[in-house]
Amino acid sequence: MQPPSGQPQGQYNQGPQQYNNGPQQYGTPPGGPQYGMQQYPYYPPPKKGMPGWAIALIIGGVALFILPIFALAAIPLITSNTGEARQAEGEQLLNSARDYLRIEYSKTMEDRDAFAAFATYHRSGAFDGQYYRVDPTPTLVRGGRYNAQITCSPTPAAAGGKRGQMQFAWVSGESELTWR
Repeated sequence: MQPPSGQPQGQYNQGPQQYNNGPQQYGTPPGGPQYGMQQYPYYPPPKKGMPGWAIALIIGGVALFILPIFALAAIPLITSNTGEARQAEGEQLLNSARDYLRIEYSKTMEDRDAFAAFATYHRSGAFDGQYYRVDPTPTLVRGGRYNAQITCSPTPAAAGGKRGQMQFAWVSGESELTWR
């Protein structure tokens, strides 16, 4: 088609122009691009969250400052349990001594024979521990539900430990342990 005469070549009178009120790109004629959409290179979206060095810094700070505080707070708990652990050794020794006495008693049904065998066996160090030692002389208990009594004393390694006392019945083995 030929342009009307009187107008310069390349310009057309297209009548009233309609313009979009939306955002316009530089160099884009009104009405949108004349050619297909321009392809832009693909870039991955930026990462979300904290970078690895920040996470490592936080963990390092926690390890450096918080963990020693918990360790210092746990020291009293650790030291308070040592007395109970040492008493557990004394309790185990008292149980062994009670069982030995009951076995010896079952052989003759005489408490004097059981006490004499216990004294002989005690001299070998069978009832000596690191923190407690069973005393060599068991005694009879008159009245009540128990027949005999044995005690244990702390060794110097126990540093102020309590004395243990166990009363028990010959036949049933029922016993009661107290610490003083």
